[in-house]
Amino acid sequence: MAIKFKNHAESEDFQAGQPGTMSVTTITTYLIPAACVLKAVMARAGTAGTTGTSNTDIRKNGTSIFASGATAIQFATTSTTPTYGAMAAANPPTFAKGDIVTIVNTVVHTTPIQNLSIAVLFQRFRASGPVAGIIFDGLGVENEP
Repeated sequence: MAIKFKNHAESEDFQAGQPGTMSVTTITTYLIPAACVLKAVMARAGTAGTTGTSNTDIRKNGTSIFASGATAIQFATTSTTPTYGAMAAANPPTFAKGDIVTIVNTVVHTTPIQNLSIAVLFQRFRASGPVAGIIFDGLGVENEP
């Protein structure tokens, strides 16, 4: 999958996921083509898992963008909507041309989630600088602070 920015303030929305039964694995990897920020993240499970918690992490060059990769995007037992962990020092996370973004499932329920879907929204830097902070659980302008 490639990211392509067509103009100065363009946003790119990418869908990633794991169809079927969730497992501990790398879901996808992106190569960042231009300086940008991760503007928004939204995740859903098609069918909730049971017994325990599932966790999915977003990593920049191998390091979690969250304060703790262990509590990044968490699905509690019987929940199809996650909670999102605290961000690391940079909020929103910034990316340089050539950075690698990886989405990884790190923990799964005893009875795993079915059909995990994740959307991430990158925005190329505007002349005025990055957006104020990352948006969780929404991707549109209506969710901006």
